[in-house]
Formats: sequence, C-alpha cells, structure tokens
Amino acid sequence: MKQRPSLILGWLLAGLCLLAFFLPWARFAPEAAGANVLGLANTLAAGEDDPVSSYLWMKRAEARAALRDPADGLSGWQLTRLASGNAPRVGLAPVVIDVMGVGDHLRWVVLVPGLALAGALALTPMHPPQRVLAGLAIALAAAYGTIRWKLNSVYTERLLQHIDLNLGFWIFAFSATLLALLLALRALLPPKTRF
Repeated sequence: MKQRPSLILGWLLAGLCLLAFFLPWARFAPEAAGANVLGLANTLAAGEDDPVSSYLWMKRAEARAALRDPADGLSGWQLTRLASGNAPRVGLAPVVIDVMGVGDHLRWVVLVPGLALAGALALTPMHPPQRVLAGLAIALAAAYGTIRWKLNSVYTERLLQHIDLNLGFWIFAFSATLLALLLALRALLPPKTRF
C-alpha cells in the first residue's frame, strides 16, 4: 500500500523535532566575543531587524554561530529541566538559562515535541480530522512564534554574554514550523485527498 506524502513528511518532521530537542541548543562561547560584538554592531548599523531574519530564518550572526561548534552546549531537554528547578544549576548553566529566557515563561517548551508527535499521529488516519489538524497547526505555530519572540527580545544580551544558539535549536524550531505548515495545508485540503 502506497503511503501518502503528507504522512511520511509529517513523521519525518516530528522525528526531527523530537531528536533535536535532545541536541545542543545553546552554548557559552567566550571565544566568539569579537565576532559577536562585530555582529551586533553590524545588526544595529544595518537595521537587520526585518521579519524574515527575526522570525522566519536567522540573523547572520546566528547562522555563523550555529555552525561554529554544533556538538557543544545544553540541549532543549537540559535547559527546560534546569529551568524547572528540579536539578542543580552547575557551571555556566544559570547564565545560559537566564539569558536564553527559558525560565518560568518557557518551561512549557517541552510540550512542543509532544505537539509534533500528536501532529504526526493526526496525519496517520486515511482521512484525518481537519479541525484537529488545524488546532495542532495553530498550537505549533504559536509555540514557534512565542519562542522566537522571546529569543529576539534577548538577542543583544545573548551576544554580549557570548551565548550562541546551536544547530539543535534551529533544527527543532524549523521542523516544528514546517510541520505546522504541513498540518495547516492538510487541514485546508478536501478530506478525501491522497496528499
């Protein structure tokens, strides 16, 4: 039996989102001090706060930082666990958590992988319920927008404190967003479509 493209893509994106939650999201990078200050100066001079680089993609300084050392740093799971207060904050973890803004306001970020899995499960039936797909698409898009808004609000502080967002965060964010788009598209198509 031939699988629908939306089902395969949905499970792939949900798997990426779940995997990226356990990959490094943020790291303390004092060796990048010069590059961060230069990136901040360029951002302020060029006014790079356009919606595309702020919400749909990433700023140039963030793109360079993500590729600098992708295997180093705290994962999303570690950040949310440390921010919850159930684990001792050791080393540089408090600085990363405070600057990342993953305190009480973003502890619920742990729900995003659950929403991604729920989205993949909702795509599994031959004729998925459109209201469920639309609701999950809205929830994932709202989570992504909130996370990006919070991180954008501390962008200057992150650069000055030498905290880089790592590749795991971007994989997590973009896979959740693409899944939200897929769910929205599938919700808008006729129920009996094979996509």
